[in-house]
Amino acid sequence: MSNQEQSEAKPQQSAPADSEANELLTARQKLEKFLNEKNAVTDILNQIEEQTGVQKIYQVGGLGGFLAFYMAVGYGAQILCNFLGFLYPAIASIKAIESEGTRDDRQWLTYWVVYAIFNILEYFSDLLLSWFPFYYLMKLLFLCWCMAPVSWNGSHILYSKIIRPWFLKHEQEIDRDLSVIESGVNEAANAAVTAAKSQASAAAQQHIADQINNAGSNNQHEPGN
Repeated sequence: MSNQEQSEAKPQQSAPADSEANELLTARQKLEKFLNEKNAVTDILNQIEEQTGVQKIYQVGGLGGFLAFYMAVGYGAQILCNFLGFLYPAIASIKAIESEGTRDDRQWLTYWVVYAIFNILEYFSDLLLSWFPFYYLMKLLFLCWCMAPVSWNGSHILYSKIIRPWFLKHEQEIDRDLSVIESGVNEAANAAVTAAKSQASAAAQQHIADQINNAGSNNQHEPGN
């Protein structure tokens, strides 16, 4: 390969790294923009900055470090991890629903698909995985990767590389199984409704019969009969 070709190849190889660096820089700029807005969170951070002299961006970084340490050794890490993995995506999903565009809708729909599958898998392996050191820290980092506003977003990668190909391959089988389940649920619901109606009708008839019998018994015991 000539020197010219090598020099042309190097920028192409470094392009993904430059793109990721730019995305991280953009994410930091978004964070700084949020920290400069007027809201309840920034009010607290501003007070801390006035008293300590520590900038808000470093306060957030310190909080993230403390959170990572707590997730590794703290009590209640499982609840906190599930809370953080649900709260922000839920708020972002509401904002996506209320926004005019559809790009963020797709982003958060993809996240919830991955989140649901992950929770199903975790349900069957939680007893084993929960004993691993730093498991909930790794789980939180995984969820943060899945919700990160970057092109190498975990939800997008997992969906496009694993979930979508598997679903398209087995879509007809899944639809057939869902149809069977739906038919079974409808039959069970109809049977339950029919049984409830029969029980109600029988109870009503028995109540009417008891009322008639009680009325006849009272007439027989009246004086002069």
